[in-house]
Amino acid sequence: MAYERRNVPWTGTNQKGGGYKEKKNEKGGDSKMEGLMAQFKTYTEVVAQKAKVKERVAEEGVRVAGEKVRVAGEKVRVAEEKVRVDKEKNKLKEWDIMTTDVESYSEQKRATLKKMQEKIMKKYES
Repeated sequence: MAYERRNVPWTGTNQKGGGYKEKKNEKGGDSKMEGLMAQFKTYTEVVAQKAKVKERVAEEGVRVAGEKVRVAGEKVRVAEEKVRVDKEKNKLKEWDIMTTDVESYSEQKRATLKKMQEKIMKKYES
């Protein structure tokens, strides 16, 4: 039985089983290859999905880190604003004490107010 010459690749050997490859049945040998190709396609899709998930997780991590930095900066800004407001309140209280008419108060309060005024004056003199 001689092999017919077909448009198939040469295996490169003349030993038993060598020579021209015979085309397999469309249903027989190709079904294994199709099964392997389907598995390979599924595998590559799963790998691609895992890579996308990792990328999303990394992006989410970067976003969360940025949000944490923004929130921390906002907390610092609020704390600085609170300190500024407290200082301003203290200055207003000091101003009220400095501009108070000491003579309109009783002797005890008058002595206390004078001491407070002296402390405030010393604070701003130095």
